[in-house]
Amino acid sequence: DTVNTCLRDFRTVISLMKKYKDLTFSQSQVHIYKIVEERDKKLFGEVKKKIKEGRWESTANAIVEGDLNMADGESIVRHIIYSRKYNKEEFNLKPKTFWSPDTFGHPSSVPSILSDAGIKYYYFMRCGKGFPLFRWRGKDKKEKNKIVLSLLLSCLIIFIHGNSKTNNIAKPLRNLVSTPSKGARQ
Repeated sequence: DTVNTCLRDFRTVISLMKKYKDLTFSQSQVHIYKIVEERDKKLFGEVKKKIKEGRWESTANAIVEGDLNMADGESIVRHIIYSRKYNKEEFNLKPKTFWSPDTFGHPSSVPSILSDAGIKYYYFMRCGKGFPLFRWRGKDKKEKNKIVLSLLLSCLIIFIHGNSKTNNIAKPLRNLVSTPSKGARQ
């Protein structure tokens, strides 16, 4: 089921990118890229093309989106090392964002680990109310990386698509694109 879902979602995004020229997308797990690479070479080639065009962003600084609260520092570092190797070999890039929206904890070592790896941004949720933008200082007291907490359009599209019985997200996408958000900042 995971394989079919990944392939379906990647195909849907590529199809939508053909229809909506301003659409961009990001995907955060090396494991998912590997599924597509192994199962559908043509689709993987289309993804690589979109990455080169700057319309598809790999935020894959981890093999999978794991819970950081339970992992030790070495495990997090290994995720980054292996993910960076894959991104370099397949896409010739070094992602600048660590995408971890579903973690239930944020260890105090995260800013130092990410900064030492050259990762500028950490995207996460579950840290309070509102949409703060702030800097997080690590245990070493050095200001490390910018932390952004926000509801991104790509997350919303994934949510809509993941809950769609018909797999037709064109109408909600049109509505999102044409309706300005009350809280949007330019």
